[in-house]
Amino acid sequence: MKTAERKLRIGQNALLGAVLLAIFGVVSVLEPTFASGRNLQNILQQTAVLGIASLGMTALMISGGLDLSIGKVIGLSACIVTTLVSRGRSLSFALLAGFAAAVACGFINGVLIAKSGGYPFVITLGTMTVYGGVSLLITNGESHSLKSAFQFLGQGNLGIFPVSTLLWVLMAILAYFALRYSKFGRTLYMLGGNERAAFYSGVKIAVSRAAVYTLNGAIVGIASLVLVSRFGSAVPATGEGYELRAIAAVVIGGASLFGGRGSVIGCILGTILMGIISNALNALNVSYFYQGLILGVVIIGASIVSTWGGKK
Repeated sequence: MKTAERKLRIGQNALLGAVLLAIFGVVSVLEPTFASGRNLQNILQQTAVLGIASLGMTALMISGGLDLSIGKVIGLSACIVTTLVSRGRSLSFALLAGFAAAVACGFINGVLIAKSGGYPFVITLGTMTVYGGVSLLITNGESHSLKSAFQFLGQGNLGIFPVSTLLWVLMAILAYFALRYSKFGRTLYMLGGNERAAFYSGVKIAVSRAAVYTLNGAIVGIASLVLVSRFGSAVPATGEGYELRAIAAVVIGGASLFGGRGSVIGCILGTILMGIISNALNALNVSYFYQGLILGVVIIGASIVSTWGGKK
């Protein structure tokens, strides 16, 4: 990575970290229980699903891609798991089927985009609708429960740390080294930075596109399993909105919508910022009617400040 790009990334991450600390400090003064160990544990647990899903979105956006269907894929995967369990199938089979469905959705997205040459925004907007419709067909619009099975991944703790958070950290470490040091990671940066140059360098564009979308499907599948384990039930609307929050977290972390730039550390900071803001609004008893407005304004501001600070 070029020196200027590295300085840009470090500047963005440093300023974003400062914004995080400032918000945390102000809210802790206004509401002392916000900084309690229990609440910090809750923040990490609540943020884990978004954090895991954002890792896949980071890889996609670095490569110049985008996926608007991940919320519906999360819902579809969760609905498959709960529906199979409610019909008497074994938990292990249901989990495998739900995860496989998410991988298949990612693969379909990748093949459609790679072969058609269409815009990822439009293609995944279409598949988002399709996957949502499949969820409705599977569940008939009804909620299904796991009946208290499989709570450890989404609700369990190892010591003081939630299991879901530890899984997120492990996946983030793997993603960091994969993007920074592996051939596949360098290929993603090449694809997003200059696709034509990547082609003339011998990169198989279609194969790489399909591969990164399939990988994203696998990551989203894991996020879905964490989410269904946490809530113990699922409806077709499960996962709704995660696509926009994942994109926001990655962009706040310094990634470019045009590809070629992004980092795992920035993604983590952006995700934590969104988790802290949501939790802080609840802790301060801010009306639900205002929370969406405030969160949107903060996201816009944090994204602008992060980009501006990195350039400076």
